[in-house]
Amino acid sequence: MALAVGFAIGAFAFQQLPVFPGEAWFLLLFPLLWCLRRFSGAAWLCAISGGFFWAQVHGTVTQPQPVPDSLLQDTVVASGVIQDIPDSNARRARFFFAVNELQQGNTRLSGHWRFRISWYKQAPALTAGERWTLPLRLKKAHGYHNPGGFDYEGWLYSHGVIYTGYVEGAGQQAGRRFFSLDRLRQKLSESIGQSGMSRRAGAVAKALVVGDRSGLTREDRAVFAATGTSHLIAISGLHIGLIAAIAYFLAGWFWRRFPLLCGRWPSRVAGAPFAMLAALIYAALAGFSIPTQRALIMLLIVMTGVLLRRSANPSRILGLALFAVVLWDPLSVESAGFWLSFGAVAAILYLIPRLDGRFQWLWLQGGIALALAPALVWKHLPVSALSPLVNLVVIPVFGLLIVPLSLFSVLQLVIYPEMAQLPVSVTGWLLDRILVALDYLSQWSPTLHWG
Repeated sequence: MALAVGFAIGAFAFQQLPVFPGEAWFLLLFPLLWCLRRFSGAAWLCAISGGFFWAQVHGTVTQPQPVPDSLLQDTVVASGVIQDIPDSNARRARFFFAVNELQQGNTRLSGHWRFRISWYKQAPALTAGERWTLPLRLKKAHGYHNPGGFDYEGWLYSHGVIYTGYVEGAGQQAGRRFFSLDRLRQKLSESIGQSGMSRRAGAVAKALVVGDRSGLTREDRAVFAATGTSHLIAISGLHIGLIAAIAYFLAGWFWRRFPLLCGRWPSRVAGAPFAMLAALIYAALAGFSIPTQRALIMLLIVMTGVLLRRSANPSRILGLALFAVVLWDPLSVESAGFWLSFGAVAAILYLIPRLDGRFQWLWLQGGIALALAPALVWKHLPVSALSPLVNLVVIPVFGLLIVPLSLFSVLQLVIYPEMAQLPVSVTGWLLDRILVALDYLSQWSPTLHWG
């Protein structure tokens, strides 16, 4: 566990550099490793160094391709595909645009770029997976650099974007991909919007099923922040773990109905592939967002241990998951979700053996909230005093009722719409009641803001 923490610290240290270092820094790795070998107990320093240099290697390989400055001076014609679910309203449409060709006058470039584009004037109905040729005005992405504010530039970079822009003039659609996971997610989101749920309930259902949080207003987000329940509307470790757990126990229950199968493969092992498959499908519905990638890696490591019938110390499993997540994406150490996810699991592993007697679940929630408070303060996020009590009730309701019902309702809407009215109505009713309760609690919830 200590080595994994050191690896994460090294990757985090690299992300704090003001500029991306050149390849010459790699020359320092060899004398550093030689010096560390000369000292006993230097494994942790090796882990930090390894994390630092791996972050550089990863950044060098995955660094977005630049656009020549000459193409930023005037309108450029870009050909590419719309990715993710477009965020559209009456004023504008905003979307990720994966471009493979840029043209300006006699200059034509081929490559791979990803832009964040806004379309303000008479934007058509856009669908993920469509190929468009668009006249764009591009500029380098930048944030406002307000202390404690949202790091928009960093968020864009984590999505492979270093340029933003807007459509200037009329675009031309040039077909669509044969299959697009994002287009499927968009259709599911539209089905929820047309299901008859209230505006707020539908927005939460979209966030829970396909990770589309564009329907949540600023007031909605403030309510979740004030009650310490923002994690419930972001598909992450909690949701992936709950869906995987439901699949695991249902598969095990079914497996035990056939003694012959149990004789060949124990039910506790047989449930692991179904849990992994359920987690993979749910992560795909969320568009394999960065939090779901992190959660999926953690779950796959745990379930692989179950498949191999290996009993391991939970802290070692957590350390392996930490190492794997940073290895997959060193930029993840910059997100609050990274520290909150691993911090929550570490707090649970530490507290559960030490809690006994009455109200242990309440003490567990309080302990988790206390353990995560420093990370929330560090990331300038609000700390809700009511969070332990609210989550004690809301997490089981979301995990055991809301999320499964939302997924089942959407499945019914797609396969058999005539039979979807009942689950949709029940899901909408539950969400409306929960949102009313959260509205009430948020009005007098003591909340500390750090800016």
